[in-house]
Amino acid sequence: MRILVCPDKFKGSLPAHLVARAMSDGIRDADPRYQVDAAPMADGGDGTVDAFLAAMGGKKQTVPVLDPLGREVESFLGLLPGGSVVLEMAAASGLAMVPEEARNPLYTSSYGTGQLMVQAMEYGCRSVIIGIGGSATNDGGMGLLSALGARFYDGAGRPLTSCTGAEMLQVRRVDLSGLPDLSGISIQVACDVTNPLCGPDGASAVFGPQKGADSQMVAELDQGLARFGALLSQATGRDTQSTPGSGAAGGVGGALYGLGADLVPGTRLVIEAAGLRERMATCDWVLTGEGATDASTLFGKVPDAMGALAKELHKPALCLCGSLLPGYKPLYHRGILGAFSILNRPMEAAYAMAHPYELIRDGAENLCRVMSLGFKKT
Repeated sequence: MRILVCPDKFKGSLPAHLVARAMSDGIRDADPRYQVDAAPMADGGDGTVDAFLAAMGGKKQTVPVLDPLGREVESFLGLLPGGSVVLEMAAASGLAMVPEEARNPLYTSSYGTGQLMVQAMEYGCRSVIIGIGGSATNDGGMGLLSALGARFYDGAGRPLTSCTGAEMLQVRRVDLSGLPDLSGISIQVACDVTNPLCGPDGASAVFGPQKGADSQMVAELDQGLARFGALLSQATGRDTQSTPGSGAAGGVGGALYGLGADLVPGTRLVIEAAGLRERMATCDWVLTGEGATDASTLFGKVPDAMGALAKELHKPALCLCGSLLPGYKPLYHRGILGAFSILNRPMEAAYAMAHPYELIRDGAENLCRVMSLGFKKT
């Protein structure tokens, strides 16, 4: 029996490659003769670089950048075969980099992600893949654009240089003349949401609260993004406001679209890079998973994408997750045969977060033993 293991990370607990290893170990615990094909996945958030390196080979290169609060940190990007580079916003401007008590999108910037892009171009890349999930920012991409050479001014003509959410509110003029020539570079943005820049479904209203915004701040940021987006649309000649995904990462999706990038579902890019369609076609069944499976999983996250591909290829697929929360059951109509939690007894959440490997391994073994019944010859 051949099983394709293709999980996302268990956020805050275990990266995708170790989740895949734990699942693989569990399957071999059930029967060491089973063949396991492991493909760690990502949807554009943290783990995107590792997923591409696992799929295509290459090497990880460290890069010094400024984090969302302007502190010097060490980030990284992935150098892929053929002159391509992959980077992830979560490693330079990520929410996990900001202590919970310090989260405030008025004071965070996407500048570090722009620094990663600058470094990618210095390597002479012809193609850049940018995962923009897991961001801490709501600056409309002002910081990223500034790192690339753009300049911004307030109503009095004064330059704005910190490029935080608060400064984005003050922008009245945009100067993109200092940007590098990107015409010879393919930029693909791995984006797992389709939100517009502004409005009730926009960046501030939907994602602002998780980044530390209160209701008043959400309203201010939404108004500021509307003005900032209009200026960018005028400067670039592209719709950086209503294009699906323009509201991703606090408006970074729209800013990159303005530069000519393509906004693409992150899981689709990883599926293509890993040759997952061909690999799934040769397996008997599929095991995927993530930290928490709920209604948000239905919006292009890894288990949803794996279920859809499995359904298309007529393969049974199971989802093993840290927790099952309300809203996950529509997955059963989208290709997932069953969804299961790794919690095998009453336990504190802190214990489960501290012992994910053994719980995932045990859960995978149990699921494999059940699934093997359907493949035994009668």
